[in-house]
Amino acid sequence: MALNNTTVDFYVSGYAPNKLYKELNAPIKTCSCYVKEPCVVEAPIIVINYDQDLKVANYAYIPEFNRYYFI
Repeated sequence: MALNNTTVDFYVSGYAPNKLYKELNAPIKTCSCYVKEPCVVEAPIIVINYDQDLKVANYAYIPEFNRYYFI
């Protein structure tokens, strides 16, 4: 399943990575991306344009998969 021009919301969380329930604030950035094939929903590979703001992001949300990812 390849998704062209899908969006990804990037977040910063100060919680420990092993904490199950985290409260995330508003996304720091929403970017358009391309999901490479073959796509595995549990570990997708996305292609985005470089953005300095994303260096601090440690979580991403892909609405089409209804799933958050630790990055």
